[in-house]
Amino acid sequence: MAPSDLSAREKETVHLIWGFLRDKGLKESCHALEREQTLFFDQAYFLDLITSGDWKEADRYICRYIRVGENNDTFRAVMELRKQYFLEMLDKGDKLAAFGVLQQYLIPLVQDVQTDNRLKKAFDVLLGRMCSLLHLDSFREHPDLTAHPDTATARPDLAAYYSSTLFPKIPALADRLAPPPVPVDSLLNLLAAVQDGTHMQTTMPIPINPAAAAAPPVAAGSGPVDVQMIDTQPPPNGVIANGVAEKERGSRKRKAETEPETVDNKEKERKRHTQQPEAQADEASKDRKDVVMQEQEKEKEKQERDKRREQREKEADLAREREKTKEKEERERKKEKENEREKEREKEREKERKKEREREREGERELIEVTLKAFL
Repeated sequence: MAPSDLSAREKETVHLIWGFLRDKGLKESCHALEREQTLFFDQAYFLDLITSGDWKEADRYICRYIRVGENNDTFRAVMELRKQYFLEMLDKGDKLAAFGVLQQYLIPLVQDVQTDNRLKKAFDVLLGRMCSLLHLDSFREHPDLTAHPDTATARPDLAAYYSSTLFPKIPALADRLAPPPVPVDSLLNLLAAVQDGTHMQTTMPIPINPAAAAAPPVAAGSGPVDVQMIDTQPPPNGVIANGVAEKERGSRKRKAETEPETVDNKEKERKRHTQQPEAQADEASKDRKDVVMQEQEKEKEKQERDKRREQREKEADLAREREKTKEKEERERKKEKENEREKEREKEREKERKKEREREREGERELIEVTLKAFL
């Protein structure tokens, strides 16, 4: 789990565990926890690794806290370690070990400076110079390394350079240099307090609710009862028979009263149809003429509407055509103006690019000279 994923309580727990390991003298476990969680950086331990020449552990410890290619300071913090490791192997006369350091620790740094072209070019030049040192009997034969100190002096100087110059420039290290104070036996005291509290909780009696104990029992069947009173007795058979007979007599009486009226109505209707056949024929003819005239009028109105619609469509087409022509001419004028402005901007950009290339070349030359002086 990354340190940023830990809660405040979890970080406090890690601090207590770290303090316990430190108090009990378990240094390897203590520093392993530091590397794993990176909650704080043990500066004294790191500087002791430098002065004792434990370069692999020093490199592994600091790389856990920083990203090598983040900026020039983080790059230098790793490169200085590995450079001193390389020079000490040459100083011992072990060129095979020096070549192994060059191949395993220094050449991979090229991948960490890919995003910075100037630093990459300067480091490429440095690697070429370092490879050339393998062909010398002593690296102090190089004119820029004749005054390089011996191991007993170079290690304390490098440790002082880290503590006074590099650490304050790297926020990832400067913010973690001071671990929080942890009193002696804090973890043991906390565990003892937790155990005492747990014992007290398990020995306390469980309280009984007096109100629940005093509540009277509920008698069975004492709930509300839903009673429905429904009369399901059928009426007597004699009452039903009398009612049916009365309905039949009323129906026959009404039929007898309405039958003479129906006969009279049919007779009147038959006479009316026989007396007015001609009037009906004339009315039908007149209706047909009216329908024909209405159809003709509708056809004329439809033709007029079609003519007016065609005229409006022609006018709309002409208006759209004129609008398109105007828009096309306007776009052409804007395009010509934009092309002219773009040509002017391109000329300005070309001038800026030339100036930038000149500044980059000048900066590369200065950086290569400064880096070579710092390394050699």
